[in-house]
Amino acid sequence: MPKGFTEKEKELIIEKLHKEGTRLFAQYGVRKTTVDEIAGASGISKGSFYSFFDSKEELFFDILDRMDKISKKKMDEGFPVKGKTYKESMKKFLSGIFEFIEETALLKKINPSELEQILRKLPEERIAGHLSNDNKYLTAFYEHWAKKDVFRKNNPIAFAGLVKILFYFNLHKNEFDAEEFDATRELLINMISEFLVKE
Repeated sequence: MPKGFTEKEKELIIEKLHKEGTRLFAQYGVRKTTVDEIAGASGISKGSFYSFFDSKEELFFDILDRMDKISKKKMDEGFPVKGKTYKESMKKFLSGIFEFIEETALLKKINPSELEQILRKLPEERIAGHLSNDNKYLTAFYEHWAKKDVFRKNNPIAFAGLVKILFYFNLHKNEFDAEEFDATRELLINMISEFLVKE
């Protein structure tokens, strides 16, 4: 951890780095945002930045991890939807993935080439840890509702894979025209919900 700062100062600086990093990444993207800009906006030197994070890509991933936790909490609280069937709730759950990305300026700015750059700069164990946490959450979610006889008895890891497919499909959104993308998204959500939910 960085030297020369109290624990309270470290917490405040990390919060500031998250706030300014989120703003700058959302405005310019990761590639065009510099460490100098993030550090300057956060009120610290470039050298101090590297005491907290090894790279701007690591800061981005730290921000992403925090957003991921918030989105998972929302998904847990939102399933099933009050007054809706489980099938309708699953459709809402899957639609929520797209809505979360559309409502998050930081995620909307990420394209396949930006993601490739980010992943290239990160330690393999950091990426593996993130993917493992996603798999654990999604498989536990599926297993929970399968035990309640809401979902069909499928391999839970396949459900995790389907959710990732939706994320990567959205990542390539610009490669579709608007009507094609919306229609395909709707079909995917309906197909997955119809197949997974028993009712």
